[in-house]
Amino acid sequence: MPEYLGAHARATADLYIGRWNADYPDADTFASIFQSDTGFLGRVCGSPEMDRLIARARTESIPSVRHALYRELEETLAREAVILPLFHEQAYRFGRPEIEGLSLGLGFPTVAMEELRVRS
Repeated sequence: MPEYLGAHARATADLYIGRWNADYPDADTFASIFQSDTGFLGRVCGSPEMDRLIARARTESIPSVRHALYRELEETLAREAVILPLFHEQAYRFGRPEIEGLSLGLGFPTVAMEELRVRS
């Protein structure tokens, strides 16, 4: 692991295979990993163009413009083919019909057990 992290920090590997999860579902959480200076993947595949898009989108107060900027970032990532997402994690839970309060969260714990009830 130290070798992997060192190669990542120096951007010296030809291929990186790893996983990353967002803390919360916001476009900036995903975009920020591509910032050249501070992003987890920034040294590997960031660019001044992406840095400008991220900075503009982060400070944009009009939702439709913000969305368009993040969409432009997605298109840049696809065009440059700098990242290939292999999968998106899924969370599944099954409950019988008499179970109430079952809902899935985005983080841990996935299920708030204190909210579960059995209908009598």
